[in-house]
Amino acid sequence: MSEARVPIIIYSNNKRIADIMLAIGGYKSNAILIRSVRISLTGPSPEGGDVDLALRSATKPPKSRLGRYLKRWFLRAQYAWAHQFLSQQEPSVVICWNGMKGFRFMFMLAAKRTGHQTLYVEESPLPERISVDKSGINFGNSVPRDSRFFLEWAARHPEKQGAWSKLRDRITQRQATAANVMEVPLPEELQNETYIFCPLQVPGDSQLTVYGGWCDTVEKTIEFLKNSSNMLPKGVHFRLKEHPSADIRFTTWIKEMETEKFKLDNASDTFELIKNSAGVLTVNSSVGLEALFFDRPVATLGQAFYAMEGIVSKISSATDLANWIEEILASEVNSEARIAFLDYLSEVHFPRELEVLSGAYGLLDVNNRDSTAESILQCLEPLGTE
Repeated sequence: MSEARVPIIIYSNNKRIADIMLAIGGYKSNAILIRSVRISLTGPSPEGGDVDLALRSATKPPKSRLGRYLKRWFLRAQYAWAHQFLSQQEPSVVICWNGMKGFRFMFMLAAKRTGHQTLYVEESPLPERISVDKSGINFGNSVPRDSRFFLEWAARHPEKQGAWSKLRDRITQRQATAANVMEVPLPEELQNETYIFCPLQVPGDSQLTVYGGWCDTVEKTIEFLKNSSNMLPKGVHFRLKEHPSADIRFTTWIKEMETEKFKLDNASDTFELIKNSAGVLTVNSSVGLEALFFDRPVATLGQAFYAMEGIVSKISSATDLANWIEEILASEVNSEARIAFLDYLSEVHFPRELEVLSGAYGLLDVNNRDSTAESILQCLEPLGTE
């Protein structure tokens, strides 16, 4: 944006979140705050696929046919109101926390289609930092998807080398809220076993429903792991752990399917399971990114912004999985691109929350970050050329 405009913020009753969005907007006194959901019976309509996406990512998607019909109607009416409202505003920046669920998804979609800049704010997978991104969150963010970018950035910024290792010691474990998920020291006998750690995700999370790909539910993930466990080499097993804050549990079902190659471990400390594993296999959770900090091989089943050649493997079939397991059991992980990637995330892409709140990091910094990244990408040879 060439000149300052009053930001439009989808307000949150959470004081911390509200303070972050107001601070990043730079206008604590005169931002336009959207405090309530409104509808319009007339106006532009979103595409059917957009409505489907918003419906899938809802916190509590309706299960009945009538419920889904009514929810789709409300989403369309909310989009129509948002489009009309935003069309009447001067071009500005629309700021939203998460922006992937229900009305918020529709509002941000309308913002893009009416010429506004969008800014998605969300928790960061790294400690003391938040995600501030014009494109989206998780796989929808603007992190470059070419591992050569990070090597080029690192070559230009040797003073940033090793920043990731200082951050590693401050990565903390999520607090378990489920009664049957704990964080206890790794059993001594497990330290001598060879396993692939498979952290499960929260059922219904947008990481799965929007970016899960062919593993867009926890049930599909479990079934794929169970079926694939039969091809594991002797002495190797998949070790699953349910998400510490998931309300829906699959403990009994998984326990009924347990074999020597397919086991559930809801008790052991997640970081210890990562460090002691031969590798980490996830759909796209933050545990996969955290595993990179501990120098573990990582593979993803879904869409993850950190899954790119030279850093993390992308699994699209049982054959891909078999090849990846054979590779990680036979060789060391090439870490040059991984280190550059982690340094970039630590020092550039995810700003420190305190700097945002203090006003030291704002919209101008986001724009500068993205324009610098674009200039580096333009210097790289197109993929597939000699």
